[in-house]
Amino acid sequence: MVEEWDIYLGKFTEGGSGSGNFGHSGRPGERGGSGDGGEVEGDSPAVQAASVAAIMADPSISYDAHEIFTPLSDGETSDPLHLNVKAFADKYKDARLERGMSIDEDGFITVDKQGNENSVKYTAAEGNLMRDNALNMHNHPECDRPFSTQDLKHYVWANPDRGVVVSKNYVFTMHKPEGGWPKKMLRDGPKQMEFKPSGREAWAVWNKFAGAYRNAATSEEKSKVWDKARRVNMVRVCKYFGIKYTQEKI
Repeated sequence: MVEEWDIYLGKFTEGGSGSGNFGHSGRPGERGGSGDGGEVEGDSPAVQAASVAAIMADPSISYDAHEIFTPLSDGETSDPLHLNVKAFADKYKDARLERGMSIDEDGFITVDKQGNENSVKYTAAEGNLMRDNALNMHNHPECDRPFSTQDLKHYVWANPDRGVVVSKNYVFTMHKPEGGWPKKMLRDGPKQMEFKPSGREAWAVWNKFAGAYRNAATSEEKSKVWDKARRVNMVRVCKYFGIKYTQEKI
C-alpha cells in the first residue's frame, strides 16, 4: 500500500482531477470541474466562433509588464538551472501523463516520478526528499494552464527555490521571494486562485472570459478559453503575493 504524503495541510493528492499535480481541481464543465458549462441557446456557430475569437484576441485581456516572454535557449546562460528546466520541458511538454521531478542545489535529481493523466502521488519519504531543493517541476498534460492552489500550498511546505510547471506551449516559473514563500498563500491562495464569487478579484477575471467559454462550440475551444483565463489570473495572483513570476513561450 502506498503511503500518501500527509502534511499539516492534508493530503496533496485529494481534490478534483483534471488540471495538474497535487490534486488540482478541473475546469468548469470538464472532468473535475464545478459546472456543466453548457452552450448558449440561440447562438449560431458563427456567432459562437466570433465570440471566442474576440475574447482570445482582445488586448485588454492580456498580460502586462510583469510577465516576461523569454524563449528557452540552448545558448550560454548565467543561470545554471535554466538548462535543467529546458531539458524537462523538451521531454515532457507533449507528454500525456504527469511527471514530477525535483533537483537539488548541486543539480542532482532527488525525486523523479511518473503519475497519471491528472496527478502525481508521492510517499512521505519522497516528499521529504523534495524539501529545500533548487527546483520542483511537473508538467500539465495536454493544456496550457499554470499553477494551482495546491501548488502554492506545496511551495510553502517544500520550500523550493523555484517551482516550475511545463505545459504544451509554456514554461511557468515562480521564484521564492527573499523572505521565503509567504505563509498567507495558505490562507488566501484559494480565494485568489479559484474562479468563485467568494474571490472577488479572481471572479472579476473570470467574468471577462465567461461569455466566450459558454459560447465555445467545442470542448477544445472551452479549454483554450479556460487556460487563458488561468494564465491572466496567475499574473495578478503573483503580484498579490509578491512573487517573481514568468510565463515563457516554448
